[in-house]
Amino acid sequence: WAKEATEKVIAATREVRRSLMEHLFTYGPVGRDSASVVSTVETEIGRIPLAWAVDELKKHTKHCAFGPRFGAELYSPQGKVSTLRTTDIYDDGEINYATMPRASLPEGKFAGHFLSSGDFLVTRSGTCGIASVFECHHTRVIAGAFLIRVVLDNGVNPHFLRHYFNSRLGRARVLTLAAGAVQKNISGSRLMSFKIPVPPSDQQDAITDLIRGIDDKAAAEVAQLLSLESLFQSFLGGLMTGKIRIGDLQFADTTGGA
Repeated sequence: WAKEATEKVIAATREVRRSLMEHLFTYGPVGRDSASVVSTVETEIGRIPLAWAVDELKKHTKHCAFGPRFGAELYSPQGKVSTLRTTDIYDDGEINYATMPRASLPEGKFAGHFLSSGDFLVTRSGTCGIASVFECHHTRVIAGAFLIRVVLDNGVNPHFLRHYFNSRLGRARVLTLAAGAVQKNISGSRLMSFKIPVPPSDQQDAITDLIRGIDDKAAAEVAQLLSLESLFQSFLGGLMTGKIRIGDLQFADTTGGA
C-alpha cells in the first residue's frame, strides 16, 4: 500500500538526515569514502576537521537580546505586529508563520525588536535550545519573551548554525546550558559563551545546501503522504455515503493470468 511505503521512506529519510548531519559536523562536506583522508582533531566540542575553528558564539555576535514582554491585552487579530513564540517553532527549527498571534504594539517603541531576515533565534525556556532562523513575513515580527535573538556577523551562516544546534551532537551540548530547579532556562550570557564549530564559509554553505537537499526530499514525501491520506479519506467517505459502490470498482489483474 502506497501510504505505508511513503511512511517508510519518510522514516528512512529522517534517519539518513540524522546520520548525514553527524558525518558533516565531524568530517565536513565530503563523501563517506573520503572521510578517512580528512585530517580531524579532538576538541572540547568533539571531533572536527583540523581546518575548522572553535569559537565562543559571542565572537561572531553583533547583537543579542531577549524578546520583549507586553501585556496580554495588546494581542489582537487586527494588530500589525506578529509575535513569534516558542510554540511556533518545530523541533527541527522550522517556523510555522501561520500560527503567530498578532498584537497592537506601538511600532516606535518596539522598532528595535523587529526581526530581520537571517536573525538567529534560540528558545531559552520550556523546550530549551531549539535554534531557528527568521526569513521574512508580510507583517512586522518580534521574537517572544522566551526566545533569544542573535544577530550574527558574516563569519557564520545562521542556517549552518541552526543545523548544528539542532543536530544530535549540538543539541546535547546546548541542553547543558539550561539551568533551574523547576523551569529550565538558558541565559544570554551562557549562550554567548557556548562554543561552536566555525568552518570556512564555503564549507558552511556546502553543508547547509546538503541538508537543505535532504529536507526538500523529506518535504516532498510528506506532501505525497498527505495526498494519499486525502485520497483515502475521500474514497472512504464515498463508500460510507453510497456515492461509490464496491461493484462499480474495477481492479487491475495482477495475477498475470489470461
